Amino acid sequence: MIHYRFNNAMRESEHQLCITKIETLRSHLDKIASRLEKQAAENARLRDVLRLAETELEKRREEIRELENEISTLQRERNEARARVEHAIGRLDQLMQRPSSEDDSHG
Repeated sequence: MIHYRFNNAMRESEHQLCITKIETLRSHLDKIASRLEKQAAENARLRDVLRLAETELEKRREEIRELENEISTLQRERNEARARVEHAIGRLDQLMQRPSSEDDSHG
């Protein structure tokens, strides 16, 4: 009978130890699950931030393309204006080099 009680107590002790270990494992698994959920939420947030940043970046790139086009247009217009001014100066130089009819009559 003592042997039976000893074996029974041993089994209960082992059973309790097993239950304790299972509870500990379950607790660890719950913590892991919680961390995974938090990590998944953080990943989703970061994906949203990245998507917004990519959208903003594309808008900025489009603005840059528009500004570059505007700069090219302005440079072309400036060069055309410079050519017109140089042409006008050349014409004025030619006109100033011609003797005028007033100069001929006074001379």
